[in-house]
Amino acid sequence: MNGIHTDALSIIKKWFEKAEDWQKDLFCQIWQGNEDIEKLTVRAFALAKVEYLGENSKFAPSTTFPSAVEFSNTSNCPVILKSISEVQGVGALSPTRPLEFGDNLTIVYGENGCGKSSYVRILKSAVSPKNSNAIIGDIYKTDCPSPQALLTYSDDGNEQQIHWKPSMKSTCPLNIYDSSIAKRFAEEKNEVIYEPHILSILSIMTTVYEGVKAKFDEISSENLAQQTALGKDVSSHKSITDFLALKTIKAYDKFISDNIWDENQQKQLSSLQEGLQDQDPSKQLKALQAQKGVVDKQYQILIDLITKTGNSFSEEYLLQRKAQIETKREADNLIEGLNKVSVLNKTGSDKWKKMWDAAVKFSQESTSDVSNTIIADGKCILCQQDISDAANRRIAEFYKYMTSNAIKASEKAHSTFETTVEKLKNIYSGINIEQVESILRSSSIEDNTIQYIIEQYKNIKARCKWLLEYTDDIETTIPVSSEIKVLQDAKEKLLNDYATRIKSLQDIITNRDEQIIKVNDLLARKWINENKLIRKKDIQINAAISSCKTNALTTTKKDLTQILITNTYISRFDNEMSAMDCNHKIKVELVSKAEKGKAYHQVALRGAVQKKKTGEVLSEGEFRVVSLAAFLADLSSWNKILPFIFDDPITSLDHKYEKMVAQRLVSLSNERQVIVFTHRLAFVQLLVSCKDEYNKEQARLGSLNKVTSHEVELRNEPLGEPVSPPTYNGTIKMSSALKNMKQEELTKIKKLYANQEYSIADNYLQAICARFRNLIEQGIEMELLSKVVTRFDYSIKTMCLRYLHVITDDDISLFEEMMTRYSHFDHSQSVERPVSLPALEEVEKDIDRVLAWSEDFKNRCNKCPK
Repeated sequence: MNGIHTDALSIIKKWFEKAEDWQKDLFCQIWQGNEDIEKLTVRAFALAKVEYLGENSKFAPSTTFPSAVEFSNTSNCPVILKSISEVQGVGALSPTRPLEFGDNLTIVYGENGCGKSSYVRILKSAVSPKNSNAIIGDIYKTDCPSPQALLTYSDDGNEQQIHWKPSMKSTCPLNIYDSSIAKRFAEEKNEVIYEPHILSILSIMTTVYEGVKAKFDEISSENLAQQTALGKDVSSHKSITDFLALKTIKAYDKFISDNIWDENQQKQLSSLQEGLQDQDPSKQLKALQAQKGVVDKQYQILIDLITKTGNSFSEEYLLQRKAQIETKREADNLIEGLNKVSVLNKTGSDKWKKMWDAAVKFSQESTSDVSNTIIADGKCILCQQDISDAANRRIAEFYKYMTSNAIKASEKAHSTFETTVEKLKNIYSGINIEQVESILRSSSIEDNTIQYIIEQYKNIKARCKWLLEYTDDIETTIPVSSEIKVLQDAKEKLLNDYATRIKSLQDIITNRDEQIIKVNDLLARKWINENKLIRKKDIQINAAISSCKTNALTTTKKDLTQILITNTYISRFDNEMSAMDCNHKIKVELVSKAEKGKAYHQVALRGAVQKKKTGEVLSEGEFRVVSLAAFLADLSSWNKILPFIFDDPITSLDHKYEKMVAQRLVSLSNERQVIVFTHRLAFVQLLVSCKDEYNKEQARLGSLNKVTSHEVELRNEPLGEPVSPPTYNGTIKMSSALKNMKQEELTKIKKLYANQEYSIADNYLQAICARFRNLIEQGIEMELLSKVVTRFDYSIKTMCLRYLHVITDDDISLFEEMMTRYSHFDHSQSVERPVSLPALEEVEKDIDRVLAWSEDFKNRCNKCPK
């Protein structure tokens, strides 16, 4: 790698290392051949949003410096394109053999519609995947295969192959010049300007930068449109000014952490705004203080009621009810047993109990037995009669009744539950919701506070009612009342709100102006809080927009321009112009031109008195010459010797410029492989003539550097089929074409006849007869008249006039005979008089006669004095 390329590579790498990921990816994409501005912009924008807005993207950025940027130093090891084969799915191409290319000059020609453009499209797509969109299949077939082909080339003598498909990412090392090369030029205000390839990449990046910036500008506008309008009182507030001046996310985070907005500040703002609007703040202050007292009292009542009717109370209530029911059931069972054995009414009554207690006491005093019995020695302690078994059982039941606690427990449980029920009834009846609501509304309490308090009273009352009406088979659950902690928190919050409002009014009464300032401070802080996410996104978008600045690209391009577009390059351009415009009719020169993100050498008019645009003066043909000169000058900017594909862009040139272009292409083919696609036989002949002249000049100079040419004709059937040697024989000698016809084609026809494939053989024979006639006609120009005048050549070869003296009548008779005999096969004939094919042996005999004449005529010419 030479010093220039080392410096250029260093500049590019220096920029690449500092570039953002989306910028690195953009560079890699363009270097790989993707120059579709719209697609590049979409991709770059998506990746930039990943970096700056944290969004997701389907694209994965390429952030590794392309190894392909390493400039080759193998200037003496050219790349040679060998062939295009296995073509399918490209237009209507259906060749059966490869399209092969020579090492020096290859001329591929044919009629319009023979497939030249399809082959060129394959090469363009192989060079740059962006050209894949131009690849289409056979539109007249429903089962057209996918486009593909095999490209074979040698690099430093090593054969390599590329299995080309439109979707492939690898590229083939070629240089193509065609009408689309105009994209390497820019017409700005009719100025024709040229830019070398490496710099054009930076120009494309500049265009994409502008597209990405436009997209960020659009979302910036959409983002700012969501911003809350600023009030005139706070539009110039320092906090707002500082907030809008933030440039980085770090500064934004610090600012937001210092300007927190919460509910308390909102309440304070509301209180101050309300107080400032009040005409009599002292009156409002008294009203708020009264409201605070009312609310405090009501909440305290609610807390007391919930304490009395809460979960603990309801659980205790239900337990007391259950105990009352169970003890009563046990007492009832005891009384029922007493009634079964009793023979007297009112047994178990209070008087009866007193009588029983007196008898037990008498028994204890009269005997030493301290038990609660009225039997002593089997006799009743009162009547002193013997106790029968029935009486004994009755007394035992009485004893059981009198010694049981069931009655007492039942009475106690009943008393306890009745007391609790009475308390609950008092609570229930004491809740007058209408009265509470009236008190609250008369105190001008806020509706939401009234609704909340009334809802709590309703819940408590519903809970009391449910307990009072509770039965074991009830299906509903007990209504839930608020937790005491919840009520206490609500009370504290509400009282704090009142305290804030009261404090605000007191401050307003004390110093109104100071409170106005505080309101503006709070309004500014509130606006900041409402718009903080919008501002954050705006900072991110602005950072992204800042990354779209072309300053770094401009600097890089300027440095590269100083290295790459030097006096050496300008000298190369001048040399190319001299080679193709030897009379210097096109008065142009390269002039440095630099713009934002772009640095060019502009093709300017030289020596013009009037200031005119180049595009207004140059003709299309002159423009072609200038563009080709600039292209060829850039072709040697990098050391790698790549094949040069020339796709017929000379239709607008006159014969003088056309010949100079042909001469330059021939001389260029001695430096690198040149492949020319054209449909003009005149240009084919011109290239061959220029090649012959070049080789003669090289021989005269004693140089061994001769150019070889390889001519390939493309057939229409099958489309794109290569024919070499071609049917047009202006590029080869008649004798060579006849020898090839005899050795290959006649041999093939003989085999067909031997295999009894007569129809096919006849078709081939008729085609040979037609071609033989054309060869005879071509032989008149090229051999009989010694190329003195040829149809597709501009010159008259006066040096060959002396050979005309050796022409005899027999020579003329031979050509007349052959032209007459075989003209029937090259011109249409009446179907009523079909022309019979000559025998194969006759054709072979005629070919031998012409070959013998050619050898004899050559010997006669060699004997002609020089």
